[in-house]
Amino acid sequence: MNPAEIAGAARGDDKAAVESYLELGFHLGEILKPWVKAFGGHSIVVGGNIARSFDLIEPGFEKALDTYVHLVPSTLFEGATLLGAAALGKK
Repeated sequence: MNPAEIAGAARGDDKAAVESYLELGFHLGEILKPWVKAFGGHSIVVGGNIARSFDLIEPGFEKALDTYVHLVPSTLFEGATLLGAAALGKK
C-alpha cells in the first residue's frame, strides 16, 4: 500500500492504519520537540504531502509535544518547496 491508500484506510477506520499515522505523528513530534524548545517556537507548519494526512498525524504529534505548539497544515503541500527555492534564487 502507498501512503494515500493507508490514509484512506485510516479514514475508513482501519485500526492498523490509524495506529500507523498516530505513531508517525508521535515520532515526528518527538524528533521536533528538542528543536522547538531550543528555538522557543510557538508554531510548526506541516508541509509537503504529509500535510494531506494532517488530520491523521495531528493527535500523535500533539501527544509528543509536552508544551503548547500551534500545529498548522500547509495548503501549498509540495508546492511550498518550489516557492522557497524560487525565493532563494531571487536573492
